[in-house]
Amino acid sequence: MPSPEARPQLLLAHSPAKLAIYDHDLRRLDASRSWQECFAGAADSLRASGSTSQDAAFAPLLTACEQALRGESVTSSVVCFEPPGGAPRWFSFVAHPCGEAGGANRGVCVYAAEETGQRALKIQQQRTESILHTAMDAILSIDEQHRIVLFNHAAETLFLCPAAEALGSPLERFLPAEFRGAHPRYVQNFGATGETTRSMSAPKRLQALRGDGQIFPIEATISKTGGEGERIYTVILRDITERQRTEAAMLRAEKLALAGRMAVSLAHEINNPLASLTNALYLVGQHEIPEEARHFLSLASSELQRVVHLTRQSLGFYQESGRPEPVLVPDLVESAICMMEGKIKRSGSSIERRWKTSRPVLGVAGELRQVVANLLANSLDAVSSGATVHFRSSAASMPDGRPAVRITISDDGHGISPAVRPHIFDPFYTTKGDFGTGLGLWVSKQLVDKQGGQLRLRSCNSGPRRGTAISLLLPAAIRPSAG
Repeated sequence: MPSPEARPQLLLAHSPAKLAIYDHDLRRLDASRSWQECFAGAADSLRASGSTSQDAAFAPLLTACEQALRGESVTSSVVCFEPPGGAPRWFSFVAHPCGEAGGANRGVCVYAAEETGQRALKIQQQRTESILHTAMDAILSIDEQHRIVLFNHAAETLFLCPAAEALGSPLERFLPAEFRGAHPRYVQNFGATGETTRSMSAPKRLQALRGDGQIFPIEATISKTGGEGERIYTVILRDITERQRTEAAMLRAEKLALAGRMAVSLAHEINNPLASLTNALYLVGQHEIPEEARHFLSLASSELQRVVHLTRQSLGFYQESGRPEPVLVPDLVESAICMMEGKIKRSGSSIERRWKTSRPVLGVAGELRQVVANLLANSLDAVSSGATVHFRSSAASMPDGRPAVRITISDDGHGISPAVRPHIFDPFYTTKGDFGTGLGLWVSKQLVDKQGGQLRLRSCNSGPRRGTAISLLLPAAIRPSAG
């Protein structure tokens, strides 16, 4: 008769069941032949598992065994085990505590019960459905008649259509009318290629149709499953509206930056010829010339000085010191008005100024000029011909009590709608279509924040107070008075 110590080994050796014994550290001590043939070296040391996807699949077994070490008999949740080169198999594990006659818990005895037939099929189906319906991308499948047979939660959100309504309907209902005739041919050609996957968005992106009739851009990939009997085509879709908007805005910004660099380069190159022309006009003026000619010479000299001033201001955006310094508000505003002179004349607008304080502000002159020019340009875009843009300055205080200057730019234009106001300082947000980059106000706010100031906006798009007022609060370039 075998000794008591040998009985467990004999039971394991002759048991047709999948059995294994783990020690207190959950290292496998022994296993039946059926266990070894099924799992090979997998799950040999449960607490060291997790280094591979195969080991990680045994996490429910680890949880069950740890509970068994505390004296409980536990059945684990179902585990999907996929042996190398084999098909997936589904198991649940029953873990029992193993002890000596004295009651000491020495380890765990585990029995593996394989889930087969309808039970395994149901488990696999539930897991597949869970993956599909929690996916971030829209996933839908169609049969060979192009009827929708799968429509996940993300697809419901993307197309604004419940799955119950989409299932069984033709895919063409979610395509713009101009693409409905060609789409079946694309799918048919794809089915005939023999490829398993292919991007339908290359080399161009596609258009889709929401349930409310809105057309929007998507990125799509398609795959096929099934043989000659019945094929299923699965499409994964992603809304790329925001991506396209951002890409377009960045492209416009890049073009504007290039234009700005070219303008600065041009201003630099014509600076020397302008100096020569200025000197030449001066020399001509030193000679005796008719009074009428002297009048035209004076006019030419005046216009030339205006061109010199414009080129120097263009260069000033790039060449001025980056250190904060005292800046007079009237000088700051006049330099921005000079930069916008052509736009002001084209709009037929006028500028009204009212300065209630002589305090200088503390900031980088070139950056502040850029801010005021941006704000003035926005006002000119908003007003009708013959309107007036108002500049005001007044003494104020920063939130911490430091002296400050408030510069207000106001107009009586069409105003900003309530839906737009929350986004007015967002990058790449524009209401001007191809004529705007959505960067002007965003850049202005970044520059004002950098100067330690604040930028606030108030707008109304109806009634007698229609228009927009932007308040620019900047630190004053004076010390607080003592006491």
